Amino acid sequence: MVNRGIFRVPPESSGGGAEKHGYQLANYLASVGHEVHFVGKVSKGAEFNSNVVVHSVPPSRGVIPPRTSFFGWVMKHFFGNILSAMVALRVFGTNPNRFDIVHCHGALSALVLEKTVGRRVPVVYTMHDASPWIVSYSGVSERAFRKLAYLLIDVPCLRCVHKTIAVSPALRDEAKRFGTPESRAVFIPNAVWMPPSEARKTGTTDGNGYALFVGQLVPRKNVEVLVEAAKGLPDVRVIVVGDGPSKLKLTGLSRRLDVEEKVFFAGYVNDVALSNYYRGAACFVFPSLAEGLSISLFEAMSYGLPAIAARLNVYDGLLEDGVNCLLFNGVDAAALERLIRQLSSDHKLAAKIAENATSLVKAHFTWRIVGEQVVSVYEKLAPQSTSPQPRAMAEKLVNREDPRVVETVETGIGE
Repeated sequence: MVNRGIFRVPPESSGGGAEKHGYQLANYLASVGHEVHFVGKVSKGAEFNSNVVVHSVPPSRGVIPPRTSFFGWVMKHFFGNILSAMVALRVFGTNPNRFDIVHCHGALSALVLEKTVGRRVPVVYTMHDASPWIVSYSGVSERAFRKLAYLLIDVPCLRCVHKTIAVSPALRDEAKRFGTPESRAVFIPNAVWMPPSEARKTGTTDGNGYALFVGQLVPRKNVEVLVEAAKGLPDVRVIVVGDGPSKLKLTGLSRRLDVEEKVFFAGYVNDVALSNYYRGAACFVFPSLAEGLSISLFEAMSYGLPAIAARLNVYDGLLEDGVNCLLFNGVDAAALERLIRQLSSDHKLAAKIAENATSLVKAHFTWRIVGEQVVSVYEKLAPQSTSPQPRAMAEKLVNREDPRVVETVETGIGE
């Protein structure tokens, strides 16, 4: 088993949960004996298990910044998927008989690789994002574009890949609704490394702790509602970890609401700093209106934080309001303020929710549990690869690996 304290550097600073998941999965698979070929853009200093072979996606410098428009985001993901697929094909072409599985984490890359190498090697696609029919996006044009892109790219991908891994039960149902045969759709959640007990939460809700958000600052994350709630919370500070195109809007909102002294924007941080932010927080707030299955939410729970989240279909069957999380409609700042106050004043409730949430993560979201489920998918598709020294599998963030895997990160040109 890999030392959980070693491989904690994300593949690329402007990446999101899918990129982090792919990076951690590659290292997990390598740690249990499989050869993994990771195709993607990685940040300087990223650490990999010795069984991982890294294939960098050009360009060497990012050309699309994290604080970009929706159009920039579209271009970033489109070219990231294409470049990742091209590099994966080059890797595959050097020795086509070496790999057992291609595992993709971007729909366009999965579609390209299924059409090119899918007859020779099974292609697995992890569905990280919910369809635009079950989540909320701001703006008519963005909603229309996402629906069109989903119909042109995601739906054909879901119908043709050998296996679709959905990170929530709701996404699995969406995959089947859009044409994935039931036998080819499986629910396997995102995973987190459980921190050691001494690294768990040390903050309190009596003024020493704070409400914490971790994630990309993009419109769908809906951080505005947390900034608005801060105005009515004189005794609770707010820390926002992450960066993105919404940061200027959010800092401007904090000035207009006169909460600049209470809301701190930390930007991107390394894993050591992030762990410290989790440990010092009183609660975790995740108001995102469009998710597949948030890694940061369950990571916060692993640190023993009581969490508040927007009520989304993707959490059905996982989160239970008042039991392991507090849920609200996602747009009502007054309701969010009340829930933060409730956790601040009702220590028994906060402790109960935190304990149940940590138990949930231990039971379903650790890398040992999730990794074994992914390996099981690989073995059923490539039954000859049942030992830790088989032929290779390919998996891509767009691709990842097991027996022998190529892993590709689709945000190939962002920075």
